[in-house]
This record gives sequence, C-alpha cells and structure tokens, in this order.
Amino acid sequence: MSFALLSLNRQLLSRALSRTGPLAIAQQKATSSTVTPDVASYRAKAAEWVAENENKYKRPVSPHIQIYRFPFQVWSSGFHRFTGVLLNIMLYTAGPLAFLATGHSAEVLNYIYAMDIPSWFILSVKLCMAWP
Repeated sequence: MSFALLSLNRQLLSRALSRTGPLAIAQQKATSSTVTPDVASYRAKAAEWVAENENKYKRPVSPHIQIYRFPFQVWSSGFHRFTGVLLNIMLYTAGPLAFLATGHSAEVLNYIYAMDIPSWFILSVKLCMAWP
C-alpha cells in the first residue's frame, strides 16, 4: 500500500515538474507566441533602463538602508519615546526613594492606617485618579 502511494506521489510530482519546472518554463518562454514584438521591445527597453541607472548612480533601484535618509518625524518620534521612558524611570524611582529617604516613612504609613478610611472610598479615589 505504501509503495503504491509512493509511486503515485512520484508520478504526480514528475507531471507537475514537467509542466512547471525550470526547464519547462524556459521552453515555454522560447516557444511562446503570446509575447508580441511590442511587449518584447518594451521589456528590453525597461531592462536597459534599469541596468543603465544602476551603472549611472552606482546604487540599486530600490532604497536600501545604507542610502535611505530617515525623515525628521522618525527621529523626533524616537526621541520622544526615549525621553518618555527616561522620565518614567526617574518618576518611579525618585518618588519612592524620596519617600523612604525622609526617615519618617514608617510614621506616615502608620498615620494613614490609623485614619480608618473605608476601603470603598480608597477604591473610588484610586479609580477616579486612574480613569483618563
């Protein structure tokens, strides 16, 4: 059974390659009558133009990263992202450090806990502060 399937797969593959393989495509191009002389001359002129420009400017037709100059918006966007990350790092490290560096942080926390603020009020205040 498996030998029959293997043989069938080989036959199907050889048929497909005989129609679409590199040799078949080259033969189709050589014997194809669908290309009119106008199309062939246009293709030849286009290929000449591409080759001429590649030799003239010594660079490829498509912009590669070596010759591409980023617009100002790319640089300013990156700068804004970088400074935003730095400011967040400073905020989230300097704030707690300043709170802990006073030496009175334990007293402040005990004072807040002693106020007996209801949890629903704390939750609603946090929600109002976090809501955009």
